[in-house]
Amino acid sequence: MKIRYFLGILVIIVVIFILVFNVQQSKTDKNVSNHQYDTKRVKLTRDVLKFQPDFFEVSESKGIFSLTPIKAAHKKESEVYYKKQSYKLKQIQLFFPSKELVKGKKYPGEIRLQHETKSGNELTIVSHLEIGKENFALSETSEIAKKMKKNDEVKVQEPISTLALINQDYQAVQYKQSNKHLYIIFDKPITLSKKEFDNFKSYK
Repeated sequence: MKIRYFLGILVIIVVIFILVFNVQQSKTDKNVSNHQYDTKRVKLTRDVLKFQPDFFEVSESKGIFSLTPIKAAHKKESEVYYKKQSYKLKQIQLFFPSKELVKGKKYPGEIRLQHETKSGNELTIVSHLEIGKENFALSETSEIAKKMKKNDEVKVQEPISTLALINQDYQAVQYKQSNKHLYIIFDKPITLSKKEFDNFKSYK
């Protein structure tokens, strides 16, 4: 009887432990981005990131700021040459706060540089933003954002250095969302000043 009693208690303890573990694991999974899975580390170079200073048109929709390159004849486009494919820059998006979680940390802001091949394959480069030094590449854009009204489309007066929108150590993680869409998420964030953050967030 005593043995059965202790075995019964042991089974109950094991069941409770399993239930608690599953609940904790479920909470953890909800707080971890899908970008934590199916990933591999990469180190990019300037030969891969063929970024060029460019003029953009700024627009806003549902709190997301979009920068679309202005097409011009004989203009050299920004591109990423990755895995023997040429991805052209189609748009830059800014989110406040960030949409992705990396190692369980959420950032005040996020930049996504959307690229695409002629065949329709997509590559999104993700760079996170935190408060720090002024980012001169986005100074004018932040001032535009502060003054924008609904449905405005405003052209920047000075070219934007797209290279200044990523961290210069080039360490990143590649995430394969599908056979047609890759993400490259940079390890280290870049900075905007508090004033620049406030400008972007002041849009209503």
